[in-house]
Amino acid sequence: MSDKIVDINNLPYNDEKTWMLLQSGYTRGVFQCESRLVQTWLKRIKPNKISDLADCISIVRPGPLDSGLADLYVKNKSKGIDKDSFGHPIIDNILNSTYGTLIFQESLLKLGSDLAWKHLSLNERLLKADILRKGVGKKDSKKLLEISQDFKEGCLKNNIDEKIIDRLLDIIKKCGKYLFNASHAYAYAHVAYKTAYLKCHYPYEFIATYLSYADEKGDKWQEISDIVSESRVLGIDVFPPNINLKNKRFVIGNKNNKKCLYFGLSNIKFVNNKLVDLIKDKPLITNWKQFIYLAFTDLFGDKINSRTAEALIVTGAFSDIGLSRKVLLNLVTFFRALSDKELEFVLNNIIISSCIK
Repeated sequence: MSDKIVDINNLPYNDEKTWMLLQSGYTRGVFQCESRLVQTWLKRIKPNKISDLADCISIVRPGPLDSGLADLYVKNKSKGIDKDSFGHPIIDNILNSTYGTLIFQESLLKLGSDLAWKHLSLNERLLKADILRKGVGKKDSKKLLEISQDFKEGCLKNNIDEKIIDRLLDIIKKCGKYLFNASHAYAYAHVAYKTAYLKCHYPYEFIATYLSYADEKGDKWQEISDIVSESRVLGIDVFPPNINLKNKRFVIGNKNNKKCLYFGLSNIKFVNNKLVDLIKDKPLITNWKQFIYLAFTDLFGDKINSRTAEALIVTGAFSDIGLSRKVLLNLVTFFRALSDKELEFVLNNIIISSCIK
């Protein structure tokens, strides 16, 4: 692990590698960017600044997605928004920052305050704008009709073209299912960028730490599988566990003079933390006899059960012994069939290593 201390609150926001990582969609472990849905939109939107990332976090909500505004956002971002602008300075000024689309609650508030009810006092404007915000999301057709009519009447009083009003109201109604708020979106975007930066520049440390907390996810094994698969795509070698490393969690190691990650013993099904406590002060297991001692005797302390032994074999944890997994599984089958006296006799009197190839 690098000894360099990272000031997480003073990161450069123009780091090209970090933005490339976000645009690639390989964002397991990145705050708010882990789901396949967000990963898909990261690849489509290709954010390269915090505002784009905040938009992406917000756009994967029912309102923008179901209304088609999310697709319009992508089109306008890549091709420009002149064609789809409203041709009204107040509306365009409010929506231009999100490429001519409505994805934030704050934009809805400003449309009410600065467009429909700008002729009213400040308190009245703010009150009506907030009623609009709340009403749009209530899914109450009667209430929405009342609010829409009030909005339209206000716009007409302020000399807004009726066609523009109807077009705008259509968008507002489509977003009624849900709009995110910009304050949360930007706060989330900053945290997302910071975690992406750490994953980009300290990938081994980031992934080892992230995998160590897989137990807290709904499906631990799927989580581990997904992040390991992504790590390999990113060029990070993740090797099977090794009983002699004696590590509970994922750990950074070195193999063939190359940095890598090793599975932790507790990240194997049917293996619990007790095993690491059992072997941590014991000799390394480098031959078949030591393996049998661990699996079938109390020489190492409490012996492990056969299911645990088989899980360790299948995952390659006994690679230092130099025998294939098939041979080790056959040994387990053989010794499991022995009585205690037969086991003692075999261990003390019979040399079978020369027969194992």
